[in-house]
Amino acid sequence: MHQYELLFAVNPRTYRPLSRDYFDTQHSFRSRGSSGSSEQRGAVISERVHGGLLSGAHWNRPSLFIFIIIIIIIITMKALSVSLVLGFFLTLSRAVPLNSTYPMKMMMMRGNHENMDKPHPMDMEMEMEPYCPYGWTHYEHECFIFINSNKNWIEAEKYCLFVGGNLVSIHSYEQNHFLQSLTEDGTHSFPLTWIGATDAVHLNAWLWSDGSKFDYENWTRGYRMNETERCLEMNYGLHKKWINAPCDKCLPFICGKMM
Repeated sequence: MHQYELLFAVNPRTYRPLSRDYFDTQHSFRSRGSSGSSEQRGAVISERVHGGLLSGAHWNRPSLFIFIIIIIIIITMKALSVSLVLGFFLTLSRAVPLNSTYPMKMMMMRGNHENMDKPHPMDMEMEMEPYCPYGWTHYEHECFIFINSNKNWIEAEKYCLFVGGNLVSIHSYEQNHFLQSLTEDGTHSFPLTWIGATDAVHLNAWLWSDGSKFDYENWTRGYRMNETERCLEMNYGLHKKWINAPCDKCLPFICGKMM
């Protein structure tokens, strides 16, 4: 039988491929010619079939083993593929873009668990930085606002109390200069302005309305005690000094409040 016929020959009863032994048996009978009866040929073939030469197990067991190995390889490859995909997405989720503005100090703190329990100096500075409401100006530990609206001293103090402060108290030359610049920014000049001192309790015993100590003075020359001038204004005269004035006089004013 031709080689290609051998590859595709099957047992007509079991529909399984016939082994080469079957064809060797057939070839041996044909080479003998007419010698040997059909019963003898049948006995030989039957013996080889029952002996497993033409049984399905002789061909199916290796095939089944290979098939199982292929299935295991496919399952393993799929599991590896899923693991690689999950690892890729986890890497993307934890990555930081190159142009990220995320603070570098926070990235360093993530890598050091000990530093996570300690406040960073920059964070402490940001937390300690005073915050002033809109329209107010920060100076040292206080906020100030210039109100360019004319009121008498009592009305001005009430307004400042309403917004959470008092008429401003002044405790240094630097602070006095800062408040003068604040009045200039609002008017492009240095108008007479109420500040928070009064000697209404006792003549010439000046007190700040916020209760702070009267520890700085900037009186103009010629200052004099007067029972009708019991409230204090700034920006008086050429040198922009302090002077006492009647409390019912209407002037702009400065409010101040602690942070």
